[in-house]
Amino acid sequence: MLEIDKDSDFFLDVVIFLFGYYGLLRSVQLLHVLFENIVDSENEIRVKVDKVKTSVGEKIFIINCKKSIDLIHKYFNMFEKEQKKGRIFRYIRNGKIIKTQVGINRIQNATKNLAKMLNKDNPDSFTSHCMRRFFLFF
Repeated sequence: MLEIDKDSDFFLDVVIFLFGYYGLLRSVQLLHVLFENIVDSENEIRVKVDKVKTSVGEKIFIINCKKSIDLIHKYFNMFEKEQKKGRIFRYIRNGKIIKTQVGINRIQNATKNLAKMLNKDNPDSFTSHCMRRFFLFF
């Protein structure tokens, strides 16, 4: 797995990617992942997503890969205790989480940013839709 420092410009993109990968989530679903819907333990992270497109109403997924959990815990540990409510994706400035929540455009650009980080040809072709399709066939 790629080693990435929490001070990297791409750290948030990696965390967004991990949640999307394990949950097979659309961008709008990633936007609405809430701290209140996460059960976090040392060995797994359970996430409930309320806004799903199907008639089921909600979806639960589990992140149980040690390296993925470690990266997500690094991200969670950047939050002050009182900040751990509402949407989980927030901007990082100078190695700290700020109040401003990430919007849909930022979530959709995560794949382009990761493609740039990995020096892929034509990173603009890596859209959020291709991310979801990648997850389905990975």
